[in-house]
Amino acid sequence: MTAGKIGDFKFDEIYREYYPVLVAYANKYVHDFELAREVVQELFIHLYEKNDSIYIKTNLRSYLFQSVYNRCLNELRKKKTEHLSGDTIIADWSMEADHNIETAEFEYLIFTLIEKLPDACKQIFRMSRFENLKNDEIAEKLRLSKRTVETQISKALRILRSEIYKLEETPVLSKKLFSVLF
Repeated sequence: MTAGKIGDFKFDEIYREYYPVLVAYANKYVHDFELAREVVQELFIHLYEKNDSIYIKTNLRSYLFQSVYNRCLNELRKKKTEHLSGDTIIADWSMEADHNIETAEFEYLIFTLIEKLPDACKQIFRMSRFENLKNDEIAEKLRLSKRTVETQISKALRILRSEIYKLEETPVLSKKLFSVLF
């Protein structure tokens, strides 16, 4: 292998530095050391062959890791379709679609409950739970006292708890709501 260039980087240096790390990374996804080596080897062959047409000036590390990740996903898809019959694949997609529908309905329920909160309460609760801001940060952003923020969050939790109890949902769903909101 002669030293070529990929953008501002020398091919042989890239290979020596990244090959072992990329193989370990690929192995985390495919759980097969030989396949992981093959995936990384194919990436480097591709880079070497396309050396003149590929130009990576920055973020080489990100490019390599993302390429390995994508190639691993392709290998896993290939393995899955080789081992499953058409009916199994359709059933698998159907189960995934059902899960996505359940997730969407659950998220809709959460946001419906939050929408019932008074405006100030809703804004502070969202900042706390979805933007992961601390009470001090919320108080500073909204120019409120920390105590006001704490009071509004307590009020939001009290209202949400009450709304969850009013729902005629299963105990499992209620527990799931409590775990997400509280």
